[in-house]
Amino acid sequence: MIEFRTRKQIDEASWNDLIKRSSNGLIYARTGFLDQLSPGWNALILGNYEAVMPLTSRKKFGIEYLYQPPFLQQLGVFGQADEQTVSQFILAAKNKYRFAEIHLNYSNQGQAVQARQNFILPLHTTYEALASGFSTVHAKNLKRAFNAGLRYVQGNSLTENINLNIDLYGDRIPSVKKSDYQALSQMASLEPAHVILREVWKEDELQASAVCFYDGRRIYFIMSSVTEPGRKNQANHFLIDGLIRENAGKDIILDFEGSDMPGVAAFYQGFGALNQPYFFLKWNRLPWPYRLFKR
Repeated sequence: MIEFRTRKQIDEASWNDLIKRSSNGLIYARTGFLDQLSPGWNALILGNYEAVMPLTSRKKFGIEYLYQPPFLQQLGVFGQADEQTVSQFILAAKNKYRFAEIHLNYSNQGQAVQARQNFILPLHTTYEALASGFSTVHAKNLKRAFNAGLRYVQGNSLTENINLNIDLYGDRIPSVKKSDYQALSQMASLEPAHVILREVWKEDELQASAVCFYDGRRIYFIMSSVTEPGRKNQANHFLIDGLIRENAGKDIILDFEGSDMPGVAAFYQGFGALNQPYFFLKWNRLPWPYRLFKR
């Protein structure tokens, strides 16, 4: 039986244990991340935590609906996730919520409106083997970056990294609000073991930075920022190459988190990354006239 439970009714240890041991377990579904990045979330749970589905909801015009929170790329059903089980979860969610625009995880195919690209790079082999998979253009750009005298270092300030991202790109992503960045910062302060900060410098000038999640199985490339001088010096290439060098030979995956934008997709593919799509799902059973606003 699939049951609806509020956040207060969820056994946190059982939930996180399922996410940790499931083959499709992703850091986005851990309670600490959901609590900070989607406060008030609820869930559907199968049996004794055999499978779970976080329900991240908001309310507008008095109607509660499901949405995808910023910085939590894909959720959906975790644990037992065969096609029949996922179908049952989606039906239960539809019976609870009249409207949804959500992302199911990569193992929940078969229920979605469309697939969205997500590029991953397994790092279990040597750096030399990984570098042999870089595109000719990337290899050339990395040579330019090394000749520019760049340094790859551990970052110290999440706030500075977030502020740099807002300054450079904030007006391009209207769906991510200031409160979302604040929630990300709060989450990172509560879960420091799951956050990685890396930066690229040229002498005393910051050229690029990255904010990553880490769960022991994946490094999630959540947010990157490149200054104009950094672009000229290929600092973003240098940053990702540094992550790959640092973690080569480990049984983990570098998860680039997208993208459907051709230029960004080509950039990630240039490092030898493979597409592991996740799935967009939408339904609209709102009464008229609300349905008109959510076509």
